[in-house]
Amino acid sequence: MNKIIFCDKNKELVAKVKEVIENNKNNLHCELIVDTSGDVLECKEKHPDAKIVTASNPKFDMGGGLDLILKTKYAEQCQTAREFKTTNDLFFVVSVDNDLKSTRKIIQRALLGVYFCSRKNDIILTGLGTGVGGLSSKDFIKELALFIQADFSSADFSRADFSGANFSRADFRWADFRWADFSSADFSRADFSGANFSRADFRWADFSSADFSRANFSSADFSSADFSSADFSSADFSGANFSGANFRWADFSSADFSRADFSGANFSGANFSGANFSRADFRWADFSGTKFDYRITPEEGSIIVWKKADNHIIKLKVDCKNISGGLVSRKLRTDKAEVLEIQNLDGTESGLTSIESNYDNNFRYDIGKTATVNNFVRDDKIDCDTGIHFFLTRDEAVRW
Repeated sequence: MNKIIFCDKNKELVAKVKEVIENNKNNLHCELIVDTSGDVLECKEKHPDAKIVTASNPKFDMGGGLDLILKTKYAEQCQTAREFKTTNDLFFVVSVDNDLKSTRKIIQRALLGVYFCSRKNDIILTGLGTGVGGLSSKDFIKELALFIQADFSSADFSRADFSGANFSRADFRWADFRWADFSSADFSRADFSGANFSRADFRWADFSSADFSRANFSSADFSSADFSSADFSSADFSGANFSGANFRWADFSSADFSRADFSGANFSGANFSGANFSRADFRWADFSGTKFDYRITPEEGSIIVWKKADNHIIKLKVDCKNISGGLVSRKLRTDKAEVLEIQNLDGTESGLTSIESNYDNNFRYDIGKTATVNNFVRDDKIDCDTGIHFFLTRDEAVRW
């Protein structure tokens, strides 16, 4: 089990931290330890594999306090310092603003970074912001207590600034962010590859140029969020809400957006190669300039297609000119279809001459007749709407 070891020269603060640890349930994934030596480097000798959390300003000048000690001891590692970067011995966080003043919001962000880093590393933590930053011990203790008790479900990160944060390879698999509120937070250029934020609330958040490759955001709310130039390759966003979102120049190659709501989204210039958009809603979406395999059916003539109904397979003949769909998934629609056969799932004859629709008991498919749907909606961007739904291959219909 990984450890977070608290060590600080402020003995009164150390005593308060020890009390908090003893009196609060530890919901974290790691063991919490208090080191009373008051010397971070001495603590490091006891725990040689642990990463020391820095106490830095946004520029990482590291010109005073603990940072100066670390810069002197680990000069080479500090040359390329940036927020949330991990080296052999250090984990870089920001604990004060450009005016060297700390706030609870700043410490909240720092502790979230500590949480991510501690998934794979032992951590040596100090009283961030309580020195030069002027943060009161009381405020630090409040944040630490929330941190210790948090499973991050229903956590409020609204308007938090995570712009440029590097969460690459952070282990979110056991972190519970379900229903967490990140609305209006700034995640621009952040790296979320492999992250799990299932059902989190990201309304109006800024994700421009963020990396979501292989991330899990299933059923999350991204309405009106900014994803311009983001990388979604192989990510899972099934069931997510992206209504009104901006995806200009985003890369969706091989991503899973099944059942997602993209109504009103801007996809101009996006790359959709290999993405799964089954049952997704693209009404009013802007696809100008997108890279998309546009049509999967012939433009003229008629073809044989297949439909599933009441655990049987219906063989249909449709006119290619009346086919809608193909942009979102392989399930297509038409307004007229000639009924040729009604088969059992295994391909044998069913003996049926008529079968009703799964969705409308009054709509029937009669062999030798043409089934017709009124109010047919012709829009290749909509996967499910009024029409006779079918697949190009029998196997797809059977599996449906």
